[in-house]
Amino acid sequence: MADGDRSFGVGELMGFILEGAVWKGTAIFGSIGPTEIILLLILALILLGPSKLPELARSLGQAINEFKRATSQAMETSPATPAPAQAQVQEVAPAKREKSVRELARELGIDTTGKTDEEIEKEILALVKKKESSE
Repeated sequence: MADGDRSFGVGELMGFILEGAVWKGTAIFGSIGPTEIILLLILALILLGPSKLPELARSLGQAINEFKRATSQAMETSPATPAPAQAQVQEVAPAKREKSVRELARELGIDTTGKTDEEIEKEILALVKKKESSE
């Protein structure tokens, strides 16, 4: 083997293809230009014949429409916020709740030091009931 010769295994070749390897300055799976599209149409015409080409175009159009419909339905049914954002909201919610219960207790004149949220809530409810019964 010469210095420039190198044999590739199937795995290595697939790796190059899947990674979009660059060969002589152009991407292997780069964008398809108008010349390539015309060449593909001529090749399809030769292989399938003029009678099958409209059927192929129709089925391709239907497949594209089905794909668009499925993606739009998936976007509509997916939640507006991603799961990590929802998890962050769920983590923040108890902290905000705790803060608001403690703030409410302080506003009502209830001492919150050393008490759990449940104890504070019970005291708030008792105070509210007491005020309602006195009115």
